[in-house]
Amino acid sequence: MNAIGELLATLGTIELLRPAWLLALAPLALLLRRLAQGQRDAGAWRAVVAPHLLPHVTIPASPRGRRRALGLAGTGLIAAVVALAGPALPGKAELAYRSGATRVFVVDLSRAMAAGEGGDRRVERVQLKLLDLLQAAPGQTALIAYAEEPYLVAPPTTDAATLALLVPELVPGIVPLPGDRPERALRMAADVLARNGGRGGDVVWITAHREPSDDVAKAAVELAERNQRLSVIDAADPPAGQSAPAEALPRAAEATGGVYLPLRADDEDIRVLAARLDDGAAAVAATRRAARPREIGVWLLPLLLPLAARAFRRGVLLVL
Repeated sequence: MNAIGELLATLGTIELLRPAWLLALAPLALLLRRLAQGQRDAGAWRAVVAPHLLPHVTIPASPRGRRRALGLAGTGLIAAVVALAGPALPGKAELAYRSGATRVFVVDLSRAMAAGEGGDRRVERVQLKLLDLLQAAPGQTALIAYAEEPYLVAPPTTDAATLALLVPELVPGIVPLPGDRPERALRMAADVLARNGGRGGDVVWITAHREPSDDVAKAAVELAERNQRLSVIDAADPPAGQSAPAEALPRAAEATGGVYLPLRADDEDIRVLAARLDDGAAAVAATRRAARPREIGVWLLPLLLPLAARAFRRGVLLVL
């Protein structure tokens, strides 16, 4: 009894995804009724069909054979119409999980990035670091490139594969206006984070800028006021005779709670930065997806197979 009750409860939850197909049942019923009431005249077939094949292409004259043929045809057609109507059971709501991390990568494409004998090599190293970061620190990621003006290369997305396709195009010659205004790019990054998720988030600035201006310091203060952290990857070569970086870059990062990292040949800088990005991200953000109905009409289609096989023997025109 419990099994029967569960079956009835399940049947009560069935919904139709395409109920308009049920309108086809009305002309179908009229057609079957007309065929049931009419008399099949095989006289016309006798002129074109051999006598020993005639029983295989006409409905038997006996009432029992006629009822059986009409029953098979009606069952098959009704099953097909109901399957097309899309009967479905309610689906289960699903939780979609994604990383709560949101960050913007700001890439320096000024002349400083390509300056010096090792300029081309520096650009290649920056591109490789970006690819490593996309792989090591998944999450909502946006990409900004700048010289005189900042350009939003990609809005926040979790599609790291698409972002990776854009990275090889980030070369200094791609920007239309030469210059070096990182503060504009940092403010754009702050606005992107604010539009995407309110307060918080990370800005990762990859630069060859040795002596940032006061405007950069002000932009870093604005990031800190929005609870947004600035981390810096310094791709510049130290001046001759100096091993320590300019103090302005580490101070800008520390003022916002971020980290300053010189560009390294190994992956230690990526490891440290990825850990910091994960540390500042919300653990997991869960969103409930709407329940998707589970269509069961497809299971009615196997009922048509034996009927189709039967149609090749008798009543093929009626079944069609």
